[in-house]
Amino acid sequence: SPALIVTVRSASGKGTPMRKRDIKKVLRSARKLIRIGWIKHIGEKEINGVMCYCSIGSISAASLIVAGTHSAASKLYTATMPYFRIAGFDSKTACIADWNDDPTTTHQDVLDKFTAVINSIK
Repeated sequence: SPALIVTVRSASGKGTPMRKRDIKKVLRSARKLIRIGWIKHIGEKEINGVMCYCSIGSISAASLIVAGTHSAASKLYTATMPYFRIAGFDSKTACIADWNDDPTTTHQDVLDKFTAVINSIK
């Protein structure tokens, strides 16, 4: 069957097609990075020889891994963000970064949210 495609609109109104399977691949890779090492208040940081990522930092790093270039990674990163809303992101805070950094958010909360977002992509 043909791959499902999402179109990301830039400020100019031009669209860039993104395959849902690529978006899912980014989110799976981001979740793996977070599972290995999670951090708050900074995108990424090496701690005791382990690279740790916040939610946004992991998506950014995974986008570059999947896309291969910074330009393509930026577009792929942008394409992942709506899926957090689709999966019922119900944070009382303004954005994913604020939610990640909230003192009440746990490592397991972040892993569970990424799982929910990944599972919401059909």
